[in-house]
Amino acid sequence: MTASAILLVIGGGVIAEVVVFFLLRALLGLSGKAGAMAVGLLALLVYVPWAILAWPGADIFAIHLAIYLTVAYALGMVGGSVGRQWHWAPALIVGFFVVVIATNVVFLGVAEQGITGVFARLLPEPRGAEVADSRFPGTVSHDFQKKEALYNDYLQQVE
Repeated sequence: MTASAILLVIGGGVIAEVVVFFLLRALLGLSGKAGAMAVGLLALLVYVPWAILAWPGADIFAIHLAIYLTVAYALGMVGGSVGRQWHWAPALIVGFFVVVIATNVVFLGVAEQGITGVFARLLPEPRGAEVADSRFPGTVSHDFQKKEALYNDYLQQVE
């Protein structure tokens, strides 16, 4: 599963949770905490069977589950205090996690596709090629002989 696909599934799930939460509040008149509990359980009931059938890996499963349940919890916090002023401490925590998630989205995009657009102009001019490649090069082999062969190939390219 590529980073873009992961972000698309997570983003779609978060948007679906928010929409279902507000529909439950408007149509059924549930309180914020009850709506959040229903949304969290619904996310579990939908995502866990789907993940079992199309297993993405334990790390991807954990990321999805953590984000879906955190969004449900945040909706319960926000939905429970409608009409009252929000304390600065929860607002600061929510703001911090929004910044962390936005930063990780940028890192995933750069690792998968490289730097494009206006930000590509900030990179220095490439010496040997016309276009600088800023994508993540991939994993490094733990095999000593393979590392040595890759390093020797690199030295031949540089010389």
